[in-house]
Amino acid sequence: MKIIKTLLLSFAALLLTLAGYAQTSARLYNENYMFTALYDDFSGTSLSDKWYETTNYAREIGYFVDSPSTIGVDSAGLKLSMLYSPNYMGTVWKQDGWHTVYYNYIGGEINSNESFSYGVFECLAKFAHNIGSMPAFWTMGGDGILCPPGGYSNEIDIAEVVCDEGNPTIDHVIFWYEPPVDCDNPTHADKYRKNTSFNWDDAYHHFKCIWSGDKIEYFIDGNSTGYKYNNNEEWFPQYPQRIILSQ
Repeated sequence: MKIIKTLLLSFAALLLTLAGYAQTSARLYNENYMFTALYDDFSGTSLSDKWYETTNYAREIGYFVDSPSTIGVDSAGLKLSMLYSPNYMGTVWKQDGWHTVYYNYIGGEINSNESFSYGVFECLAKFAHNIGSMPAFWTMGGDGILCPPGGYSNEIDIAEVVCDEGNPTIDHVIFWYEPPVDCDNPTHADKYRKNTSFNWDDAYHHFKCIWSGDKIEYFIDGNSTGYKYNNNEEWFPQYPQRIILSQ
């Protein structure tokens, strides 16, 4: 196997989450009124029990595998890699059972065991930025009702690198998923998107999102890069969300 692109995360996820929430209170957007709900600097040699690995799942061009080749923790922090592995065979679960799939790339992804509603989500990360890379720091969660008839959910892409062109960007996106009859292929809509140009290098950068009931705002290295106010849309994120790091 040849490592063609790597996402290296030294993840200091200072997730400052509110115990309760009421809209229109300005202080609840202030980090000083929040408390630390989850923090991890990945200083050990393996994942802590705050996380679990994504397995048996395919997304975009890759298939997620829990192995030392795709997910590792060492003195540099968390390292998620994407590997070229032609015709890799895996299995994915659909409504009618397990299906065999084949992909040319395998990658690593981890999810937080806990879900969070509102707060500050941030990480220190060194993202791969070669063409074809797609590292992401994001959240996803739903209403907890199995689909159908429920299954409404949101996705907040805090920092997603899109490298399919010569000038990679960082995307901030909010998705809304609705429950169709076929829950394996949910209907979803891109409700907010901001493409942020970035002067890419191989240094660590600070990616952050402040999510309140009134507003979601994105930051890179302390600079605001986009925001979306809650204008009482049904799709504005409200459900508890897991934190996800992926390559």
